[in-house]
Amino acid sequence: MKRWKIAIVLSAAFLLGMLAGGLLTAKLYQNQIRKTILGGPVAMTDLAAKRLGSRLELDDEQNQRLRVIFRDAQQETRFVRRQVDSQTLEILNRTEVRVRAILKPDQVKEFDEVVAEVKARWREANK
Repeated sequence: MKRWKIAIVLSAAFLLGMLAGGLLTAKLYQNQIRKTILGGPVAMTDLAAKRLGSRLELDDEQNQRLRVIFRDAQQETRFVRRQVDSQTLEILNRTEVRVRAILKPDQVKEFDEVVAEVKARWREANK
């Protein structure tokens, strides 16, 4: 009977250790993800460069050059996105005018609420 008790205690200790290790690992990943997201585009770019550099086994000089390349691409993408965003807003404004023209007076208030919600989400997403 003693052997069973020892086996059960060791098994329980092993399982609790696995559970604690899993929870700790999950918490560490969650914190890393939060830091990256809160760090914004620069943090995301740095993380992408770090992962690619690690996978390709780049040396220090290559890693530094890769980060510069990624940051340059990020700047270019930001510029293009601003252009696309302004064009998209023009299209949406024209669409709003056209939709408003077909609405009955009692539908305009509801439409205005929908437009306000969409514009608020747009501003939030483009901060």
